[in-house]
Amino acid sequence: MMKPAYKITFESTVIDSAAAPERSTLVRLDMSASLDTPADSALIVLGRAGGVRPDLDVTTRVELGYTDDDALVTVFGGAIQDIDPDLTQTRVTALSPMSRLLALRVEQGYFNQTAGSIVRDLANRAQVPVDTAEDGGTYLAYVADGRVNAYHHIRALADNAGLDVYLTPEGKLVFKRFAGPYTIHIFEYAKHIIALDVRSAPSSADKVQVYGESPADSQGDSAFAWLTKEFHPGEAGSGSARLLLENAALRTRAAAAMAADAALSRLRRQTLTGRLRSLGRPQVKLGDAIRITGAPDDRMNATFQVRSVRHRIAKQTGFITDIAY
Repeated sequence: MMKPAYKITFESTVIDSAAAPERSTLVRLDMSASLDTPADSALIVLGRAGGVRPDLDVTTRVELGYTDDDALVTVFGGAIQDIDPDLTQTRVTALSPMSRLLALRVEQGYFNQTAGSIVRDLANRAQVPVDTAEDGGTYLAYVADGRVNAYHHIRALADNAGLDVYLTPEGKLVFKRFAGPYTIHIFEYAKHIIALDVRSAPSSADKVQVYGESPADSQGDSAFAWLTKEFHPGEAGSGSARLLLENAALRTRAAAAMAADAALSRLRRQTLTGRLRSLGRPQVKLGDAIRITGAPDDRMNATFQVRSVRHRIAKQTGFITDIAY
C-alpha cells in the first residue's frame, strides 16, 4: 500500500510526514494551479497541538509524494497571504509570486519590442524570476498603463500570440506556446482513474476576424500612430459563424493575423474539455499533457493539455489529484 507523504516548509519550520510523522500537525492540504486563474494557491489547515505558528509573508514550499519514493515533488512555492486561526486549528493561505504581478501597476510605453521582452521587463519590476519567455510577435508600440495590473498586460500579450502564462512550481514565470517537447502522463482506464468526465460541444464560431491595423504596413513603421481609412482584418478559419474582435495594440496586419489564429485555437480547444480524478500524482503540473487510454468512449482516449491541477490531502479522502483539460 502506498502511503502519502508531504513536506511543508515555512522558512525554517518544516512539517515532514516521512521524517517525523508523530510531530505532524497537518489536518488538510488543498493546492490549486490553473491556466485560467492568475495565482496558484495552497490552503494548509494545521491543528493546534504541534505549536506551528506561521506569520504573514513567510516563504512557503509544499512537496508531495509517497513514503516509498526516493524524493518528494515540489508542487507549490509562494508566500503566506492570510492566516485564520480558531480554537482548534489554523487555516493558512499561501499564494504564488504571481500575486506580485497582480499588485503591480506601471506607466510604461514599449516601442519596437517583442511581447517576450515586455513580459521580462514587467516580471523584473515585480521581482518574479522568468523561466521561459517566447517572442510572441513584435509590437510597434505597446502601452502598459496603470488602469490594470501587470498580470493583465502579460495575459493580454499571451492571448494575442496564442501563448500560455503560468508559474512553475518553483515560482518562475512561463510565457510560451503549448508545443512539444512536453511531459506526458499516462492514465489508464480502470487502473489509474477514479472519475472521468468529458464534455463535447460545437464551436461558437468557425471564423475569426481581428481589427486593429494602423497604416504602418503601407506607410512604414513610423506611421503606427496614424489613423487609417482602410482596415484589413487579420483572419483565421472559414465559415458563416464569425467572431469579430478589436484590439488597438495590434498595429500591423501580421499582428492581427496572429491574434486571429490564437482566438480560433481557443475556440477549437473549448469543443472538447474534461476533468479527471486519480490517486495523487504530484508529478502532473501546468505545461504538461495527459494521455488517457482504454476508456470505453474513444473520444476520451487522446492526449490533452493540462489546464488545471489540484492536489488534496485529507484524513477522510487520502491523496487525490484532480486535472482539468
